[in-house]
Amino acid sequence: VTTLDIAGFGLESLPESFGRLSRLETLNAAKNKLTSLPASFAKLTNLRTAFFLGNAFEEVPEVLGELPNLFMLSFKSNALRAVPERSLAPTLVWLILTDNKIEHLPVSIGKCVGMRKLMLAGNALTALPHSMGDLVNLELVRLADNQLKTFPNWLIKLQKLAWLAVAANPATNESATRAKSQADAANVPVVDWLELGVDEDVPPLGRGASGAVYEGAWNGKKVAVKVYSSAAKTSDGRPEDEMTASVLAGTTESSGVIKTIARFTRGD
Repeated sequence: VTTLDIAGFGLESLPESFGRLSRLETLNAAKNKLTSLPASFAKLTNLRTAFFLGNAFEEVPEVLGELPNLFMLSFKSNALRAVPERSLAPTLVWLILTDNKIEHLPVSIGKCVGMRKLMLAGNALTALPHSMGDLVNLELVRLADNQLKTFPNWLIKLQKLAWLAVAANPATNESATRAKSQADAANVPVVDWLELGVDEDVPPLGRGASGAVYEGAWNGKKVAVKVYSSAAKTSDGRPEDEMTASVLAGTTESSGVIKTIARFTRGD
């Protein structure tokens, strides 16, 4: 077995015999009730991708740090409070810890020098370890919706970094307020949802981390309508932050920017 999907089975634990799956490369154990992993997990030396989304882990199991080929790891939407020093395999390239309760990251994260994508949005981080400055291959970092009051200087020195999301932190609140005032003055109307003619029973034009885009119609023209999946926050911050950025981007003269022509709100 090289691929195993046990998502949504309500599992509360995995047996010690799980380590016999020595050829396993991809594991999807999402949406169960797992809180720990057996010690035999260390025998899964070929495991490259592991998904534990929507379980009940309160800390990242240290046994995962022993895996020599782990490439992608997801603990999105668990109950994580701790990421132990020995829990992160140095081979990690893609780490997803979104929507947890993490206050601190281990210094050892700096050993993951091949890391390219790091998702940390929706936690309680108050600072970032200086060792993260060694992650010179980072291309995408999501830090939105944390408790960061300042951002370290090494962030802007990461030459490969192409996407950095930091909205909904104390460090950005003042800037967010100014930006919203500018967006409100940009003369982009607020319209009623029912005016847009969106049929949500029809598959969307596209779907991303923060929501879906549907075909609609307004003022006799076809339009693309973005519907956020959560009114509370997205992986890049609050919906209002993303809408503000979209409105302000549309005020530029760049022909490569899709302009926001209206906004809407609705109860759900």
